[in-house]
Amino acid sequence: MNASLAKYNASSNLELYRTYMRMVEVADMIWIYVPPLILILGTFGNGMSIAILSKMNRRGESTVTTYLIALAVSDLLLLYFGLLRLWLYFEFGFDFMSVSSFVCKLCKWVVYMSGAMSAWFLVAVTLQRTVSVVWPHRMNAVCTPRTSRRLVAAIAMFLMAVHLHVLYGVEVVPLEEIGNNSSYWCHIENKNYLNFFSKVWSWVDLMIFSLTPFAILLVSNAILLKTVVMSARRALQTLTVRDTKQISEREKKASSMTVTLITISFTFFLLTGPFCIYLLIKPYILLNDISDLREKGIREVVLVSINMLWYSNSAINFYLYCLTGSRFRLEFKNIFTCRNHTK
Repeated sequence: MNASLAKYNASSNLELYRTYMRMVEVADMIWIYVPPLILILGTFGNGMSIAILSKMNRRGESTVTTYLIALAVSDLLLLYFGLLRLWLYFEFGFDFMSVSSFVCKLCKWVVYMSGAMSAWFLVAVTLQRTVSVVWPHRMNAVCTPRTSRRLVAAIAMFLMAVHLHVLYGVEVVPLEEIGNNSSYWCHIENKNYLNFFSKVWSWVDLMIFSLTPFAILLVSNAILLKTVVMSARRALQTLTVRDTKQISEREKKASSMTVTLITISFTFFLLTGPFCIYLLIKPYILLNDISDLREKGIREVVLVSINMLWYSNSAINFYLYCLTGSRFRLEFKNIFTCRNHTK
């Protein structure tokens, strides 16, 4: 009886181990094959966004373009300093952050900073659109090109300053000894700073990067949807039948950017939401020591999946602009047809 039970336990443990290894292989395959696709799409998309939006910005078509250019730049920084680093490590075992303490500090700072910037530039452009819809007569006085540039600069400088502590806290530290060679890792070495980072800054970062932007975007998009629907109903009630074409053109021009921003915000919720939920429950998860290999394997796959979703948010905006913005599609088409669009 005891021999049979021992044989069953050994067989069960072996099957659990095989399940765990299969999940680890799945996670490794995602780390190796998905990031290059995101990097290619993100590099092309954000590069084209900067080119097209800069062209529109020079013509003074909209103050919104200033925020969207800044958003594309911050997304590129996040992709190259965050995702590229992880892919190089999983594919080739090379971590460029561990080259020196200076590179380690700089890269960590840029990753944290650019992630927060992407969220807040989206908040800024959505808030500006909300102001222009709710108080259209104050639009020209409040939302000027100079105001947009100053706000972008203020957001950037504030987030740079808020994350300066990372330059102090991270170092290149030995990870393990392999023969006569040492493997290094960009990590937090100081115990006091580690205590601050895990118990204090993790919550501050959660508020800055996740919860506050989510709340503002949720309220702003609700206002945008309500205002656009009510405006369309009032226009249909007050204008005559012969002005139907005029209504259509007016609504199309007024709602195009609103639809784009609502789409971007919804995509932001969808792609970054799982990572934000993970940040909320992470402290409680880490308190539990996992002994079940199957649960460990599931965690590996879930973690890499939410990371890929989060980074893909930095690569998708250009394609959403093309999907929802007729003016943006026209500008994109003109680049390849060598035509200048003038109005």
